[in-house]
Amino acid sequence: MAISRNIGPPPEQIGMVEGHKIYLSPFRNTYRLTVQGGFYEKVQSLLLSEYQLKYTPLWTHRFIQLKTLDLSYNFLAIFSKEITQLVNLQNLDLSWNNIRVIPPEILRLRKLVKLEVSHNALQGLPPSMQVCTSLKVVNLSHNQIKALGEEIAAWVDVEQVDLSHNRLQEVPWTIIQWTKICELNVSHNLLRDIPVGGVNAMLRKLDIGHNMLQHIPEGVFCLQHLQRLILSDNLLKTLPGRVLKLPVKVFDISGNHFTADIQELVDLMRSLQITVKL
Repeated sequence: MAISRNIGPPPEQIGMVEGHKIYLSPFRNTYRLTVQGGFYEKVQSLLLSEYQLKYTPLWTHRFIQLKTLDLSYNFLAIFSKEITQLVNLQNLDLSWNNIRVIPPEILRLRKLVKLEVSHNALQGLPPSMQVCTSLKVVNLSHNQIKALGEEIAAWVDVEQVDLSHNRLQEVPWTIIQWTKICELNVSHNLLRDIPVGGVNAMLRKLDIGHNMLQHIPEGVFCLQHLQRLILSDNLLKTLPGRVLKLPVKVFDISGNHFTADIQELVDLMRSLQITVKL
């Protein structure tokens, strides 16, 4: 089976099962897929990164036991329905493509644990994504997402989320309510605040740098396990005295233009063994 390609590299292994190699080999101006032994149903990993693919290969759905699929760094414009037929998929990487829409059929991928769709052209997520409740790591950075809501409300097991470099004007309150989340990156957006709450969240790292914050959001002071707080390159003018009560070990406020004298507070924080970046 062939994949269109203008210039093909040497034969390249993209997977293996029970000692049998899976590889793509040049065939004129195309790629031919070869699975030695024909064990399509036993393959668990396919690495198809940087193959200049413009569409998901039609034979992808044959790998019914596939757990990991890497289609990053291609020219995909469509999140193909062939992918949504891989119901055992756990790790999916579609970063660095031209994808604009995730189809409703993604609801079939209920075992998905890690989803990477960074550096695409997404403007939002379909409501059907709320059934992807096994997700633990989600990277949607470098897209054009303006808002998120109920489509992510059921992702209660998520531990790491990267929503940086989008167009968000607010952080979905549902994220702050997740009790297992450890890392949240919402830097390089249009945020002016984050929701209050999340006192039970395990959030340890929060990056809200490069936004439009004029004060430290009230919600930050509710995060009892926070260790690293990044507030760089915002519009902060002063610091409240209760920053001394933050449980953080790293406090980054560089790139702000403070009009009030904050040096005394900074010295006190450093005396508490807090690394402060100005």
